[in-house]
Amino acid sequence: MVNIKQKALIIAVSILIVMFTAQSYRLDRTQTKLGKSVQEVDRLSDNQTSLIADVEYYRTEDSLSVASVHKLTLTLGEYQRLDKAKSDSIKELGYKLSRVNSVQEVKTETNHKIKVPIKDHTLPNNLTAPCFNYSSPFLDVTGCVIDSTLHAEIKMRADLQIIAH
Repeated sequence: MVNIKQKALIIAVSILIVMFTAQSYRLDRTQTKLGKSVQEVDRLSDNQTSLIADVEYYRTEDSLSVASVHKLTLTLGEYQRLDKAKSDSIKELGYKLSRVNSVQEVKTETNHKIKVPIKDHTLPNNLTAPCFNYSSPFLDVTGCVIDSTLHAEIKMRADLQIIAH
């Protein structure tokens, strides 16, 4: 038969085990929250670096032009709030925003300056406006005929949006 001292000892040990288990659970939750806070601080720090960093331009050995930029990491709420038009277009494509891993936007512009000699028989004698200008969302062409030579500039633009989900 168990005496009163032994019962009290069993009850005290049981209470200590329950308290230890509860404290371990609280400590684990605190560490999880702390880990998430550290990750959020790192994300925000990386975003600040991305926003103040300059774009690096250079050429490869093959003479290709390269631009290097840092990535910007947004939460789903930040992305919806800051870029509503893109988030709406992602929804229109049938993707769920919560499943989108990354969105990249690439814009290119190519400029060409040309000089083309023009033979006299191709120009009308009564040419009064030797300059021209054409513009569209993707192409600009401007030029003038000076001393039987066409001096023109051609600008081509392309925008590409890449959505990884």
